[in-house]
Amino acid sequence: MKLLRDLLECLELLQGELELRAAPIPELLQALAEKSSGETACFLRRVCGSMERLGEERFSGIWSKEAEACLTSIGQEEKDELVRLGGVLGSLDLEAQLRALRFCSGFLREKLEEQIRAYPVRRRLTLGLSVCAASLAIVLIF
Repeated sequence: MKLLRDLLECLELLQGELELRAAPIPELLQALAEKSSGETACFLRRVCGSMERLGEERFSGIWSKEAEACLTSIGQEEKDELVRLGGVLGSLDLEAQLRALRFCSGFLREKLEEQIRAYPVRRRLTLGLSVCAASLAIVLIF
């Protein structure tokens, strides 16, 4: 859940900065990397570090490769949506980038809300399994 929150926050900041200043994507990603932590920071730093290969590799390829390498705590659907976003960032007009950011942010927000709703059920299940395992261990010991 934390990674989705972090990614969602970064995408919303990126969208806001693009709307206000239309600053270059590398500059924005570098600023976001400095404000982020964990897997999100790793992802953004690696994307920024790979920008020197832009002539030989497309931005979407760099984005996709680094997402696969760094964002290991999210589901494949979420990762796929981020990869699609990378295919639009920096390559089309500003309005297309903003639409893609809004769509991806909305998608991640929905996934985060699903996880928040499912958390109490998963927690009860985990506690129940722990109690069952402890009971089984006691029975086996005696």
